[in-house]
Amino acid sequence: MPLITQDEVIEILQLSSNTDYDQLIKSMIPIVRDFIVDYTHNRFLSDHYIYAGTIAFVNGTPATITDSDSNFVESYLTYADDIHVGNSLYNDGYYSVASVAAGTITLANGETLNTEAAAEASPIIHEMKWPKGLKRIAARMIGYELQKNIDKGISSESIGGYSVSYSSTAAYPDSITSGLNIYRQMWD
Repeated sequence: MPLITQDEVIEILQLSSNTDYDQLIKSMIPIVRDFIVDYTHNRFLSDHYIYAGTIAFVNGTPATITDSDSNFVESYLTYADDIHVGNSLYNDGYYSVASVAAGTITLANGETLNTEAAAEASPIIHEMKWPKGLKRIAARMIGYELQKNIDKGISSESIGGYSVSYSSTAAYPDSITSGLNIYRQMWD
């Protein structure tokens, strides 16, 4: 299960499909994913993984991760939507997956890799397991970014005796990030 899809963001935020929003939502999903992982110190890794020196990374369109031993299916990565790569030379990080076959993980459009031959390292690839409760928080984070995009140029506003200033440096308000606190962990 992915952290959240573009369609889920549109549904949760009750937006009508708009091509301007669609591209921004699509580009915000990996940014929000990385923010959640960094903020919570939680990698959300499942027990499904592969660790092998037969894994190679191929930068292309689309980018792919290959295993000459064809063990992705046997490692139960068949249904992975998001993965974490560790212990590689150049490709540690989080990636969205388009499809998984026995010897090839095809990454989603827009994902890039650095070419890395098999046996240069012994990478470990974990399936990520996102709690369903994170969908609402991720949607709110994306909604916050959409609102900032709509309101760009407004730095403060006043109504009667009430005034408020907006900071462009704040990542997300506490009203959103406080929902992430139950997922916080110490780094392992």
